[in-house]
Amino acid sequence: MTGASAGLGQALARELARRQYDLVLVARRRDRLAALATELSDAHGTKSVSIDADLANADGRERLLAGVDAIGRLPTLFVNNAGFGHSGHALEIPTTRSHEMVDLNVTALMHLTIEMVRRMKSGGGGSVLNIASTAAYQPVPWMAVYGATKAFVLSFSEALNAELDGTGVRVFATSPGYIDTEFQQVAGVGPGAAVVPYTTPEEFAVRCIDAYEEGRTTHLDGAVNKLSIFSQRFVPRSLAVYTQKKYFKPKK
Repeated sequence: MTGASAGLGQALARELARRQYDLVLVARRRDRLAALATELSDAHGTKSVSIDADLANADGRERLLAGVDAIGRLPTLFVNNAGFGHSGHALEIPTTRSHEMVDLNVTALMHLTIEMVRRMKSGGGGSVLNIASTAAYQPVPWMAVYGATKAFVLSFSEALNAELDGTGVRVFATSPGYIDTEFQQVAGVGPGAAVVPYTTPEEFAVRCIDAYEEGRTTHLDGAVNKLSIFSQRFVPRSLAVYTQKKYFKPKK
């Protein structure tokens, strides 16, 4: 579980532990990982191993893979949750910040997915769960780079899963909508920017893991989000972009 120290990562870790999964928790903040591991053990009797690593750089990614290999057995599920967003005019966001977003949301996810799938394929099976977003389904003005990274996640996951048909390995992409977490604070997006009602991390985690355990390969979270994305098929793409532009414009 990458990005396990806050937000969706914590909620997914808690839900998996509740279902008696042992976990490898990965994030940069070692103290938060240790606290979460203790919490999960006390609450559910599960075992958790912590790996502190910055996945935006190659050394951090290799640290994670080496740590997983050292455990001596392949995970049944690898969750690529680490990522962040940034709201604002693309020209006003520091280019270095946009590069960091692509490095974590795209490069790290792609690298870790491929490396884990290779291991799982050789080991007889397993699943990778990649966190996409409803932002993957249309361009998102004021979050242009973030939306593009999530479009990559969804497209890459669906394509790779098709390539793996019959191997015993599945790549599962989930697309949450607006969820009130630390992510929103980092991105600079508040509840008022949500196009549809937002949900809690805990509610999303239950639905996401349910979909994974049902054997699905994609999961678009929430009835309103599903209706919103489905309805875009019947309107000009320019209207969908205009809607996103209206609702996600940063507040002065």
